[in-house]
Amino acid sequence: MNANLPQIFELATAKAISETADIQRLPRIRCFRALDSDFAWATDSDRVIPQIGISATAPSSSDNRTTFEVAVGIALLTDSADDQSHADFVACEEAVQGVLDAIYGQHTRGTGGAELSAFEDEVDRLFYGQNYTINLGGYTLGDGTEPVVEDGVNIMTWELIIHYSRSDI
Repeated sequence: MNANLPQIFELATAKAISETADIQRLPRIRCFRALDSDFAWATDSDRVIPQIGISATAPSSSDNRTTFEVAVGIALLTDSADDQSHADFVACEEAVQGVLDAIYGQHTRGTGGAELSAFEDEVDRLFYGQNYTINLGGYTLGDGTEPVVEDGVNIMTWELIIHYSRSDI
């Protein structure tokens, strides 16, 4: 059975944020394909705020037609009534942006670091035992959104695009 790479990339992104984000108190982190990875998730309390929600696209082939990419969407949500000054929102925004910048920069410079290691080590751990290999070829930052308030929730999104190749295709 093939690995669910979008799910693996969601969980690896969550691991990198939870282990390396520079913030006093992180909000709940929820992966769309692995809600049960959040110890506090329950069907009756699915929408917990503040939250960092992580979901990934299905794989698509890159323009060069030899590699693939998955876009991992990261959404930050805080309650506008509880965070009227947006201080919690801004602190989380800076923390998430810092992790994404570090993953991108560490890979681009070839220097490695805590953020990139947390991400790639989790990919390796979750991918272990597959009958093919993947090569993580790079990361780009995709389209995010500006902060908005929607139904009493402050929302902002980012996109981390993972470029990779597979040995079986």
